[in-house]
Amino acid sequence: MKNRLLKHFIQCATTSLLCRGLIFLMAPITVSFLSPSEFGLLSLTNSFVVIMTIIIGLGLRNVLSLEYFHGNKETRTKLISDLIITYFLIALPIFGFLLINQSIINHYFFCNQSSTSLIVISFTLCFFMFLVEFFQQLLQYQAQISLATKLQLTTAVCTVLLTIFFLSFFHLGVTSIITAQLLAILLIYGKSFIAIAIHNRNAIFLSLNKITKRIPYYLNSGLPFIPGMLCNWIMASGDRWFLANYSTLHNVGIYTIADAFGSLFHIIVSNSIIAVYLPHLLQQFADHKDKLPILESNNKKIMYLSMAGAFIVVTIGYFITRPILFYILPYAYQEAISYIWLTFIGYILLMGTYFASIFIQFQKKAYFLSLSLLLPALFNIILNRLLIPHFAIYGCITATISAYLLYFCITLLYNYRLQARYTFFFTAQYQKENESIIMSKSTGKRKRA
Repeated sequence: MKNRLLKHFIQCATTSLLCRGLIFLMAPITVSFLSPSEFGLLSLTNSFVVIMTIIIGLGLRNVLSLEYFHGNKETRTKLISDLIITYFLIALPIFGFLLINQSIINHYFFCNQSSTSLIVISFTLCFFMFLVEFFQQLLQYQAQISLATKLQLTTAVCTVLLTIFFLSFFHLGVTSIITAQLLAILLIYGKSFIAIAIHNRNAIFLSLNKITKRIPYYLNSGLPFIPGMLCNWIMASGDRWFLANYSTLHNVGIYTIADAFGSLFHIIVSNSIIAVYLPHLLQQFADHKDKLPILESNNKKIMYLSMAGAFIVVTIGYFITRPILFYILPYAYQEAISYIWLTFIGYILLMGTYFASIFIQFQKKAYFLSLSLLLPALFNIILNRLLIPHFAIYGCITATISAYLLYFCITLLYNYRLQARYTFFFTAQYQKENESIIMSKSTGKRKRA
């Protein structure tokens, strides 16, 4: 089991590294075809796709994570069918409404710089991005890591090739890049989408007759997660906005370079943990509910060891590679080297939060999971506003680390509270069962006497 987990972790980490490497390789090519204003429009479009995918997803992927490991094969198939139908029934009318009012979208999201075709393609990309993320989540939960990583890597390669092709031959700027992303998804995942629909066709037809009764439950479970996901996006990207407004664009560039190294750690390590370890532990919880306190105690040991190990490796690696970075980075960006180690601290704390939230997720504490990031996000905004005007990048990093530390502490304290409550309940139930067994035995002896 441990060997399989390690193998899957290495697969995920390697795939993430290769995909990130392709993005870095594409950056010079993209910049050569786009003007600074077009590159800014591309950044706005990518942010719009991220935010819109979160909103239009209705929190249904979170419902899948809450419910999937609490059912058998039949109930899981029914759950998947229900969630897909719910998404189509609600997302399609929303997209239709947004397309009718695309001028408002262009004004507020794209500063009236986007074309109609770019907005339509962006909407279509948002629609299919949810299905891609949903399918990837299913593969992770079913431990089909090899297939998941192959699809990710193939999509990344296909996106790069299509982007170069569209930029070189059609010269449509940002529209070329977004179109390439959409076509890559459809080419790679289209067959998988059709296969899922065919495999679950009976369940889908059955769900269509009864789905209206279950949609309110799915929405009540999923919608509370949307504010939390938006807060997560704010904590990941909002600091740059504060730096731009209360410091200088030069500091934004320096911080972006420094944060890229921490982000690489997050993508390779933390995301691989989510893809491999989280489904494994949730399945262990489902299979051994009588051993939940023991399993969760072991999970916390792994969490503390992983955080300590990551801190030691990052620290040693930073001081070893520091002299090399001065040769790699241009002189204008070498200031970022001083901030790299600090950015890792926040991502290590975020990794620990992922470990601590697994038990909470299994207990279906949806409102805590959805709202636990609101206070850290607000704390992050306040600290950024107070510290950046005086301390610039150091203020930004301090605000980020403090917010992730608060997020980690809130999640861990609630985890301990939940575990203590479950342990007390389990112990009381165990004692009650023992007493009933003793009473039945004593009653049997009296009858025989």
